[in-house]
Amino acid sequence: MRKRANFFSDNPDLDFNLRQSGFLLELYALTSAQDRSAVAANSAEEYEQVWLQALDAFGEAVGSEVAPGTRQVEDEKLHVDAQGNLQPGPRLAANIKLLYDLGIAPFTARPAWGGLGAPFIAQCCMFELLFRACPSTALNVIWHGTVAAVIETFGSAELKQRYVPKLSRGEWSGCMVLTEAGAGSDLSALTSYAERQEDGNWHLYGSKRFVTNGTADVALVLANTSKGQQGLQHLSLFVAPRLIDGQPNYQVARLEDKLGLAGSATCDLNFDGAQAQLLGEADKGFSYMLLLMNGARIVTGFQGVGTLEAICRLASDYAATRRTWGKKIAEHELIADKLLDMETDLKAIRSLVYKAAFRQSFIDMAKAYLAANPDLDQEARHQLEHRMSAYQRRIRQWIPLIKYRVGENVIMHARNALQIHGGYGYSREYPPELWLRQSVILSIYEGTSQIQALMCIKDVLKEVLRNPRAFVERTLALSVKGISESSGLRKKLNKAKQLVNSATVKILLALIGKNFASGRLRVKALLQGLEKLKKNLKLRDFSPALLNAERLCEMKCCVALAEALVWDAEADSKREKTAHRFLDKAIPRLQGLKAEIEVSRTFLDK
Repeated sequence: MRKRANFFSDNPDLDFNLRQSGFLLELYALTSAQDRSAVAANSAEEYEQVWLQALDAFGEAVGSEVAPGTRQVEDEKLHVDAQGNLQPGPRLAANIKLLYDLGIAPFTARPAWGGLGAPFIAQCCMFELLFRACPSTALNVIWHGTVAAVIETFGSAELKQRYVPKLSRGEWSGCMVLTEAGAGSDLSALTSYAERQEDGNWHLYGSKRFVTNGTADVALVLANTSKGQQGLQHLSLFVAPRLIDGQPNYQVARLEDKLGLAGSATCDLNFDGAQAQLLGEADKGFSYMLLLMNGARIVTGFQGVGTLEAICRLASDYAATRRTWGKKIAEHELIADKLLDMETDLKAIRSLVYKAAFRQSFIDMAKAYLAANPDLDQEARHQLEHRMSAYQRRIRQWIPLIKYRVGENVIMHARNALQIHGGYGYSREYPPELWLRQSVILSIYEGTSQIQALMCIKDVLKEVLRNPRAFVERTLALSVKGISESSGLRKKLNKAKQLVNSATVKILLALIGKNFASGRLRVKALLQGLEKLKKNLKLRDFSPALLNAERLCEMKCCVALAEALVWDAEADSKREKTAHRFLDKAIPRLQGLKAEIEVSRTFLDK
């Protein structure tokens, strides 16, 4: 009898990031009576135990039933019938049924609509387990709660009643419809448009590409409400059912033939007068979609973690059994170093994404708590709002860094896992080539790595120019901290932060046109230059910053991950070794990136 695998209980790192962190215990204080009743939890400890037990059961189901069929799901062909219904292969169909029977849709939906109201962090942990088992299967079943939440947040009472209950029960699935052939990341260039009808409803026109789960029953469609004009200010968000009275409302034109994720329906959709309802207010679609996109990018971080967990185990298991020159290849120094890099990076990324998911959970639940408690005393309300604001700033900083890191590093580790397998890795008989193909998408969808880098550099410049003096003071303070800090980990972390701030200064100096050939920081001149730059932004050439966007983004990634690991080490001394290794390898890389930034003005010379 085959031993049943459990993807939750076999991973002590999950216990640290969920239980030892105390995140679920802390969120209990923000739950409503209805939320507590839905899971029969009368204390913080019971609330935590409910979700840990649910994740343990889910981990056994996906580890034992879903994971063994990953190759079969990828090899089966997807089909779409004339009405746009997905016809999955037998293994994928069995996985979807299993997950619906387990209650994956109610898990992510609110109790008011028949769901269990799992906090976002618990949902994300569930997604990690599922992505580790089979990414294609995951992309077929994770949309219910997210799409329902957007409709619930911005929709009218009529829209909520029409769509949210069926999404919450898993009767309908959803998708987000953004991309067009001529407008990928540049949403301001969208040409699809909506026309208002006399009855107050709308008709949609245009074509969309690369729609994940595009055969879903409900589409959230971003379209222009000013035909022929471009700009984010003209975009609105619409809800469109795929079928009306059993007939297609819009056409599922084709399925993409992709490098990986073959079991996930990525579709072209054609809208030719499709009936739709406006969600929220007209011309606010982009701001609404940001809610969905930010959550989706955090979930993509968990997809990266789940994928990397599968890759690490694949490589380490093979290296522990394969022998060359009289010893296991895991004992060869070069292989051992690669395996340690995988493990360290996995722990670092997981630490950061769970901290981001907790903060997003706190914000979502605190909003609902404040709305439900209008008589809360002012001091308590102020403390909650202050904390929400701080968490929101952190998430804004972290999202592009998380997305960039998983996009760039998971594929690197997947390639190393294939290399560790040698010729076997290149054969379809073995799984490394499959996981390499599954990892490529992480740097592309939900905003490419380059888009994340541009977001990062934009946020860095905005923060500096909002308060130049505060930035300079922080930069100088790091030098003092580096001398006075007693903790070895904190000394290394401060050195990493110093390198990032020093690289930022180099970029700023290039923007303001000052030449500090000696390398010394002339504070007064720098402040004067930044104030001048702040007043004349539109007259400046930002090429030096844009050219270095990825370098600075990678540096910021290293510091964010290192800081997360240092926090972990301060909470549990057993994790100090991981934090030291990460920083010891990160600091030389940061020095190299800083050096590249210093000479980057010559990179585009012809």
